[in-house]
Order: sequence, then C-alpha cells, then structure tokens
Amino acid sequence: MISLAESVVLEFLMRYGERALYVLKAAVEVSEEYRLSGRNTPGDFDNKGLLRKLRMWGINYNPTQLLRAMERDYGIVETSYRTTTQRWWTFSNKEAVITALRSFEGGEEGVDDPEEYVVDLQIRIINIDKLYNALKAINFKKKLNVADKDFIKRVVMVELPTIARVLKEALKYEGKYRDFIRKAQLVLKLTGSLTKRLISGDSTVRDVEILNLKEEASMSEYGETP
Repeated sequence: MISLAESVVLEFLMRYGERALYVLKAAVEVSEEYRLSGRNTPGDFDNKGLLRKLRMWGINYNPTQLLRAMERDYGIVETSYRTTTQRWWTFSNKEAVITALRSFEGGEEGVDDPEEYVVDLQIRIINIDKLYNALKAINFKKKLNVADKDFIKRVVMVELPTIARVLKEALKYEGKYRDFIRKAQLVLKLTGSLTKRLISGDSTVRDVEILNLKEEASMSEYGETP
C-alpha cells in the first residue's frame, strides 16, 4: 500500500507534469552525487547543482516556482541553508520521492494486472484519511454550520461517486487494500449519517449520539469493525 508521503509526491507530479518530473529527478541525482562524493553539504541538493544537472539534460527551465511549490504546498523539501548566492534543500522523505518517481514513470517492471494497477493509482490519488478525519470532526459537532452543510453536499455530489467506484474495484483485491476499504466504508457511513441530519433539517445531535460516534471511530482506528 502506498504511503502518504508517496501519494503527496505523486499528486505534485500529476499536477505539474513533465517539468516537475525532471526537476525532482535532477534533485535526487544531485543529492546522490554529493552523497557519494563524501562532501559535507548543508543539505541534499542546492540551486547551482540542480541547474547544472538540468542544463546537462538540455533543459533551460528555471525551477524556482516548482521548488517553491514543492516546499510550501507539498512539503516534499525544506530549505536547510540559505545565503544571497546559495540555497540548499533537504528531502522530507527521500525514499518516498524515489519510489514515487519510479511509480510515476511506470516502475521498473511491466504491469502484470492492468486493472489492479489502475485501482492502485486511484487509491493513491484519493486522500481517504483526510476525508475521513474531516467527516469525523463534523459528525462530532452538536450543531452543523453553513460551511459544514456545504462540505457534506460537496462530498455527496463530488467525492462519493468516485470513492464508491474505486471501493467496488478494491473489494476484488480485499487483502491488498484492506485499510482503504475499511476507511472508505466508514466514509460512506459517516456521510450517510450527516446527510440524514441535513435532509431532516435537524442539524443538532444528542450527547449520547456523539458518544456512540466517538466509540465507533475509536474502534475503527484500532482496526475493529464497528
């Protein structure tokens, strides 16, 4: 199962495409060159080394904007040293970056089962943990506000159709995607509970219901079936 760190890198690659791929690959290669040289560097790679590597590949693109997105928006790298002429970065999780790059480029081996491979990619893109935690937080509230109601509507109309399709396919490989299946089913259940409150016009929930929801969520976090 893909890690959260890898899914973040894949999301970055899918959003920014070929340029992001080359910048990340160059950063990894530069970091490996520095590591093997035995140099004591203040980070994994620097702006000068990155530009040098890109130009060696015939790429004259300025990576500043992508590096900013990698750091501020995705947390893939962080600045470790900076002066007026130099800047160094370290990878938050270098192994996750390397694994994501291999996956994005199709891996080192062929695809044995195309359908399973597609399911794997879809699960990587769906941030089921983030959605589950957001719904759980809303479900614990005694009263839903306007933002909560809008979020629930968006989940029902936009998120759930995709999750339902992927969940249906993931069930064919239950052993491999057990964690995703469990959390996706909880997302469906939580959304159903919130939708009932939304439709009925009763946006409040009794204390005993909150207690039951907390107990159920606690069980799910330990891998127990509610």
